[in-house]
Amino acid sequence: MTVLSSVFFWTTLILLAVCGYLGFLVYRLTKFIEEIKKHDRLSRALEWPYIEEQAKLLVKHCRRYGENSSFLMLDGDGFRKIFDDYGPATGNEALLLLSNGVRKVVREVDLFGKFASGKFVVCLPNTDLNGSIVVAERIRQTISEIRPEKYPISYTVSIGCSELQADENMEHALRRANSALERAQEQGGNRVSSSKNEEAVTRKNSVWPNLQKMG
Repeated sequence: MTVLSSVFFWTTLILLAVCGYLGFLVYRLTKFIEEIKKHDRLSRALEWPYIEEQAKLLVKHCRRYGENSSFLMLDGDGFRKIFDDYGPATGNEALLLLSNGVRKVVREVDLFGKFASGKFVVCLPNTDLNGSIVVAERIRQTISEIRPEKYPISYTVSIGCSELQADENMEHALRRANSALERAQEQGGNRVSSSKNEEAVTRKNSVWPNLQKMG
């Protein structure tokens, strides 16, 4: 091998290695950006379009194998007042603490993300209504035990539960969870309310607003 061909060989080899490394960096950066887009910057919960897609896949899997699946709808009690009285920084911290409290309780297979109007949703695969109530109560207790050091605020959350039935779709189950959440809030908050399974069978939720318009 001549000196010229040797230089060409090693130059080519180095360039291929550099190109491969740059390609790897671009791939990692792309995946990183995709992950950022999937999560809310403030609460770090999954954004709704992504969690909706993943929840439908989980529901499909559960139905295929004859497993239950349930949903939780969560809303912080009086969080708007926290924003108004203590400012955006404190309000944002309250949302982050709520999000962290939920993640301490849910399993790795569960999905947790934003819904609408400051609400959050949890998808619980292989979980019936009673199981979802247990999870919801654990979340409620965890958040109620949060004691911020810098300001005299008590954090509480209201939660609605529903179990997906064989003859309804995911949107109906979410609406029932949302209705149960509203009942919990109407009763003073800091509590768990559930939508009975027969409500899906009798279609009592047929008069509720469309999912896209729910506030």
